[in-house]
Amino acid sequence: MNSAQIGALSTADIAAFSTADIAAITTTAVAGLSTADIGSLSSNQVQAITTTQIQAMNTDQVAAVIAAYHSA
Repeated sequence: MNSAQIGALSTADIAAFSTADIAAITTTAVAGLSTADIGSLSSNQVQAITTTQIQAMNTDQVAAVIAAYHSA
């Protein structure tokens, strides 16, 4: 999926992703994740995010990952 396709998914769609689905999002497509999408992830899904994906995120997205991890 590209970033436009990722961006077109609803927060519920993203929340339903398996950990393998999360890990498979390309670094380019990571840009399509909103902070709300990231906030909907479970702790297992957050843990599936790769270092390369984190490096491709902007600061708001990274902050959302941290918040999602601590709230799950």
